Amino acid sequence: MTTATVGLLAGLLVGSESTLVTVLRAKLKLVEVLTERSLVVLGYPSVDRANAVAELGAELRLQAELLNEQRTRRSLSPDVTAESYAAAGAYHLGSSDEVAESLGSDPALPWATDLLFQVGQVGPGHARTRRALERLALEVAPRLGWRPSCTRSRSE
Repeated sequence: MTTATVGLLAGLLVGSESTLVTVLRAKLKLVEVLTERSLVVLGYPSVDRANAVAELGAELRLQAELLNEQRTRRSLSPDVTAESYAAAGAYHLGSSDEVAESLGSDPALPWATDLLFQVGQVGPGHARTRRALERLALEVAPRLGWRPSCTRSRSE
């Protein structure tokens, strides 16, 4: 059976009331369980939450605008503001302690072997992004029990 046929058949079987199907044969392809899992999060530690929100202002406005475009296409009210977007928890924002606490409550974190941070598409500029990355490495990660797998000297 081709992939297109399987897709068509699945579409016919799913969602119909009173549909009775008997599976006579199934072929499974088992895949290897990954030993490494990455968790990608939007995070930005700063002095405190108010500063984080202010420093990411352009990014939060862009994300709210993009979300409102999607909401409009789905006939939903485009009422997301930068403030409501930040408050919704899409970003882990605040002081290093607040970001660590927010990340620590993420149910996916215990399963991750790698943690990848994304500041956003617009970002707060080079200097602030660099400082946020330093906070992530030196303050947030250790609070979560993460340690570097290797260290490099500053001269490298």
